[in-house]
Amino acid sequence: GKWAYVEQGGTKTERTVDTASLTSQSTFLKTAQGDRLAITLSYTRTEQEDTNYARIQGNAANGYKNTLGAATERSSGSNSKAFGAVAYPFRTDSGSQGAFRKWIAPIGFVYNFSENTQQPSTGTQNPLLDGTEPPTTHSQTKDFALRYSIPGGQAYFEVRHYQTDQIDNPAGFGSAGDITGLWTNLGYTDPKLTTTTQGSGFAYSDPNSRRLEGWEAQLTANPTRNITLSINYSHPISYIVKESEDRKAYVAAHRGEWEAAAKLPQGYVFPDGRVLQNPTQIQTDINDIDNSLSGLTGGTLENGRERHRINANARYSFREGTFRGLGLVAGVQYRGHQKAG
Repeated sequence: GKWAYVEQGGTKTERTVDTASLTSQSTFLKTAQGDRLAITLSYTRTEQEDTNYARIQGNAANGYKNTLGAATERSSGSNSKAFGAVAYPFRTDSGSQGAFRKWIAPIGFVYNFSENTQQPSTGTQNPLLDGTEPPTTHSQTKDFALRYSIPGGQAYFEVRHYQTDQIDNPAGFGSAGDITGLWTNLGYTDPKLTTTTQGSGFAYSDPNSRRLEGWEAQLTANPTRNITLSINYSHPISYIVKESEDRKAYVAAHRGEWEAAAKLPQGYVFPDGRVLQNPTQIQTDINDIDNSLSGLTGGTLENGRERHRINANARYSFREGTFRGLGLVAGVQYRGHQKAG
């Protein structure tokens, strides 16, 4: 016998990405010790097309686009900007400078701003509750830092504050099983209310947004040519900015009908002929939805994130002799407590 390629169902995605970028870098206020100011600007335009092909099963599947039904296509485009500045205001042209001036000259200030758009990974993402296409995920990052390098490369220190807003992350519509269960027990039979089948049932996207911010400090020292010591401390905090906004609105819009049905006797016949199935389960589903939404208020710290991280390591490098080029590294890591609930 011989090996044969056989499709087993699923999907294939064909993706085309076109990107154009323009970058400008400039330096100003030159001195004998280096430039006092450096600025970088960039602009990027990205266009992407995703085509999702459904596979068919069986030995007849022998081509990349051997598809069942129509392909699903999705196009998106984005613009992103970035800006960066590095300043060393204490650098001087003077060849003879006092001790104080000598030691403050390496102080530098850094500021960066950047945008980034994450293009869709598939052409079959569920629509929003109103039937429109979900927005593409995008982010904005800002950071500023103070850095200092001891002349001669003996030590380097930097402390940095950063803030990243991750906007419209892909996410499914939460509590879909509870919601379809509610409509089923209310006697509805429309698949759009009682099933979670993609394309024909209660299957929607409900994007969320997060903010990650914090402080980082790093110290690197080279006490000798062979030894390098490094320690890094970070204090990251992740906030919920937006979570399940469509679900909250949907639950608020229909809560009155659900709660009223939970108080009726089983078998109750509604004016339109629907029959109430299980009022006890209706109340259980309402409680489950409320529990899943608790703690999702904007500004709440996200669960599962460490508040403190420390990395420290030491490296010994052989600069000469038989073992020249060989390095030995030892290090430790510390991860602080995580928020849970």
